[in-house]
Amino acid sequence: MKKAILFSFAFLFGIFNWSLNPTTKPAEAITLVSLVSPSDSTKVATSDTIFEWRVTEAPKETVKKFHIRVAEDPAFNSIIWQDSNVTPSTPSTKTFYQGPSLSAWQDYFWSVRVQVEIIYVDTTIAGKDTTIDTTRVTSWYKFVKPFTFFYATAKLIGIPDSLPTIQKGLMWSTKGDMVLVKPGTYYENLRFNKKGVILASYFARGDTAAIKKTIIAGDSLTRGKDNGSVIYFTSDADSNTKVIGFTIRNGKGTKFKVGSEEKVRGGGIFCEPGSTPTIANNVITQNRAMDEGGGIFIDNAAPNILNNIITQNS
Repeated sequence: MKKAILFSFAFLFGIFNWSLNPTTKPAEAITLVSLVSPSDSTKVATSDTIFEWRVTEAPKETVKKFHIRVAEDPAFNSIIWQDSNVTPSTPSTKTFYQGPSLSAWQDYFWSVRVQVEIIYVDTTIAGKDTTIDTTRVTSWYKFVKPFTFFYATAKLIGIPDSLPTIQKGLMWSTKGDMVLVKPGTYYENLRFNKKGVILASYFARGDTAAIKKTIIAGDSLTRGKDNGSVIYFTSDADSNTKVIGFTIRNGKGTKFKVGSEEKVRGGGIFCEPGSTPTIANNVITQNRAMDEGGGIFIDNAAPNILNNIITQNS
């Protein structure tokens, strides 16, 4: 009778212990892929694009290979090239684009997923005996969040001929490019975060009338109500980052914390700490900021402000 009771207790204990330790338990950490180049929202000027990414390998997982894909849309419904057999290397993995010719002024999206060998542990308890079996399973992880890049060999980006908006021109520009804007009114609030990029009206071609005819207006708050400056320079803007030959008007300022105070500043132009842009030959007018700097607000920055008319700001 005692033996029967002891056996029943051992059996029930085994079931209870199994419920706390499931038969198959995957590794807790996961292998992570980090896209490197082309970096997100950048311009590519050669069709011989090299894609690069890094991987952080998790314990109990071994990287086997990678799958890269390139598409014309972020949902990857229009895939133009993919390779599911890329061999890993250290410290990063690189592969050349081998698809059809890229089209100028076209957005592209790329992403990578990793195949790993995962170690699973199978634990079986029966009475006093414990059996541990190790199983290796090969599995694909999901594709990581894609990066986007823009293909263009030209150093001159025409607005609206090449791209529809000034912001998109700035987004896809790289050092040494000029974003050249045709006369017209552009309702945009710009974030200018590039080194060595020139944003210019046809004033740069000698048309002095272009200053009055090429207007950037901040009415529409395209970057949200707290980002109402017509042009916002980040700390990336250096002395070769230039805005030349525009009328800059109707900005409403950016909510920004200086010290312990958060206020709305820089109706027309806001220069973030560390920025050193060149602002030349513009008319900065009819902008307002609730607190400070209706025309231009400078916070621990050193912009080069040359030959501008700054008037009727509040």
